[in-house]
Amino acid sequence: MTKRILSNQVLCLKCGDTPYSAHTRDFKYCQCGNVAVDGGMDYLRRVGGESGYVDLSIEMDRDKVAYLKIAISNALERKSNSLGILCAVMIGMRDWDRKIKNANDTDKPEFPHFEIFLLLMAVICLSVLL
Repeated sequence: MTKRILSNQVLCLKCGDTPYSAHTRDFKYCQCGNVAVDGGMDYLRRVGGESGYVDLSIEMDRDKVAYLKIAISNALERKSNSLGILCAVMIGMRDWDRKIKNANDTDKPEFPHFEIFLLLMAVICLSVLL
C-alpha cells in the first residue's frame, strides 16, 4: 500500500510555530529556527529539531485518496452544498473501510485521528470557498 502525502507540517516544541511545506523544495523554518520542513506533497524532510518537534503530517493510502476524490466529484456534480460534500467524504471513508474490512476479513477498523483532522480541514476549506 503506497501512501500519498496530504499535508507536510510540524509543530515546533520550542516556539509553537507550525511550518508547512506546500510543494517540492518549499523549505520552511519555524519562527525560532529550531526545525524546518521540506518536500511538499512529494517527500517528508526535516532539518534540525534539536529542541523537539511533533510531526503533524498527514498521509493516506493513494487508492483511498482516489476513491474520495471521486466521491467529492460526484457530490459537486449533484451541486451539493458544503455539508453534502462533507457527507460524501464521510460516506466514502466508511465505504472504503468496509471494502478493506471485507477484503481482510478483520474487525471493523477505526478512523485514525489524522483522517478526522483531514475532515475538519475539508470543512473549514469548503466553508471559506462556498
